[in-house]
Amino acid sequence: MSSVSRKLDTLRNKAKSFLGTMIDLSTSDGSTFHNHAVQRLLIVATVAAYLTIVAVSLCPAEYRPKTGLIPGPMEHLFAYLVLGLLAAWSTRRRLRPLWLAAFNAILAGGLELLQNFSPGRGPSVLDFSASAVGSAIGIAVMIMVLRGLRQGT
Repeated sequence: MSSVSRKLDTLRNKAKSFLGTMIDLSTSDGSTFHNHAVQRLLIVATVAAYLTIVAVSLCPAEYRPKTGLIPGPMEHLFAYLVLGLLAAWSTRRRLRPLWLAAFNAILAGGLELLQNFSPGRGPSVLDFSASAVGSAIGIAVMIMVLRGLRQGT
């Protein structure tokens, strides 16, 4: 094994160890302060992500932030992908992924419909679809990461 391969293996093992500590939090009873602190931080981040998406979705068009880097539907996909990652991570033992994906899709659809009442905004099936797909991808990715860390692969 070459020196570079050993260094890559060491780096991979350190990353897995760090992620395992931060993501899996492997104690089943959640007894350590670290577990509780990280879990609370995840919940706060998830709630903040939901509130941000609601606020940005319902604000008038003139105040809506735009990245200018990617088209609207891709912004939806990315925002809901991050939301899906956070929500799946913070609710990993409390909520089934299918229910979480359904909730996020219903939220996306409801927010799209409510845009009828926001000046300069209107609903879009494409935006709804991008949001629902982004959320599902985020949830699926986080489930795979959590399962992989739990299995030690």
